[in-house]
Amino acid sequence: MNYFIETRNLTKKYGHQQYVVGAVNLKIEKGQIYGFLGPNGAGKTTTIRMLLGLITPTQGDISFFGKSFKKNKLEILRKIGSLVESPSYYGHLNAIENLEIYRKILGVSKTRIQEVLEVVGLTHAATKKVKEFSLGMKQRLGIATALLGNPEILILDEPTNGLDPSGIQEIRNLLKQLASKNGLTIIVSSHLLSEIDQMATHVGIISKGQLIFQDSIEELRKKSRSSIRFEVGQTRAAWNLLLTKGLECEKIDDSIYLHNADHSNVAMVVESLVKNNIPVYRVEGHTSSLEEIFLKIIEEDNGHVATSTSI
Repeated sequence: MNYFIETRNLTKKYGHQQYVVGAVNLKIEKGQIYGFLGPNGAGKTTTIRMLLGLITPTQGDISFFGKSFKKNKLEILRKIGSLVESPSYYGHLNAIENLEIYRKILGVSKTRIQEVLEVVGLTHAATKKVKEFSLGMKQRLGIATALLGNPEILILDEPTNGLDPSGIQEIRNLLKQLASKNGLTIIVSSHLLSEIDQMATHVGIISKGQLIFQDSIEELRKKSRSSIRFEVGQTRAAWNLLLTKGLECEKIDDSIYLHNADHSNVAMVVESLVKNNIPVYRVEGHTSSLEEIFLKIIEEDNGHVATSTSI
């Protein structure tokens, strides 16, 4: 299958240091919003810089639209819009004047400026000086700049970083609109799964330079497992008691989580705890959030590299 964006063993190493990115195989189809997730320092920005030709891979290949990036670099870059880290502008110029600088470089029609300002919702601030913009407005202007060349692919590195909840929601809604109405394929990196969860169709998780999960957001959700949480006194004694009964459980802080439990298990556990003079303060159902799944995948990695598209 020819993917819209694909990397094969994409690797970056600096000198004698360990690999910053090691043998990453991204597989992204047309029209996807691909959430590229990982803790700070995991290799997200390095990977994105390689995708944009800003740094040269130590080894590996990149292809866009089924074409080699190395052999068709200029042709491919014309079809990619990007925003890496914080956008830089001339604060004393307004939005139109800033966009005009990039428009001349790209050689596109002047009408394109009004089009992209409308797309990102900045028409009302077109003649306002950028130094008076909020951080969220600056990020939207950065996306407008990335859209000037009418790209097929949009690559954004931490676009919601530093924004307040309102600004985050604006960017999130904008990206979903660009994918659904404009047909863009979008790669958006973040260290926050909660943000990616609300906009991405697919997700790749990178840890210590290794891609340890890659699949649809639905497949990630399937990793959620239901459990019963027992808030008890004498947590360690309660945990040891349940383990002796062969139950699958774990102790987290002052609670015991019983996994793969049914109603008969719950009744038996409560009865056993009470008979052993262990106070039971609360019993409730618990389903792992995506954030908890993400953190667990990272914690369980421990240097292990997944060989399949999912863990």
